[in-house]
Amino acid sequence: MTIAVDDAALARYKSFKDNDDKRFIIFSISGDSVVVESEVGEDASYDDFISAIKESGEPRYAVVEVEGKIVFVSWFPENASSILKMKYASCKEGVVESFEGVQVKVNATDDMELSVEVLKDKVSR
Repeated sequence: MTIAVDDAALARYKSFKDNDDKRFIIFSISGDSVVVESEVGEDASYDDFISAIKESGEPRYAVVEVEGKIVFVSWFPENASSILKMKYASCKEGVVESFEGVQVKVNATDDMELSVEVLKDKVSR
């Protein structure tokens, strides 16, 4: 089964990349497409991002701006089903390739790897 980024999700990413007013976008897999699950404006905090990506308890992808760079986050919570984790992991590189301009990629499985300190460290390398 091939999973593709849906046109609306690509358009939202392009708008995000072109410096719209969104702080982050969360993406999920629905059927055979990667779709926008939620997005939050620039007044949101990093804690809002962490809450949003963890809310479902399932794997998610996200783009977030950290210190002027676009960061692609793959969230694979330890308690999520192995089938879902494998599905998201197998599609990840195709999603990243669809999102031109991603500067940093982060794989996170727990709160520590999702922390703003870790993201800032990865961005500064």
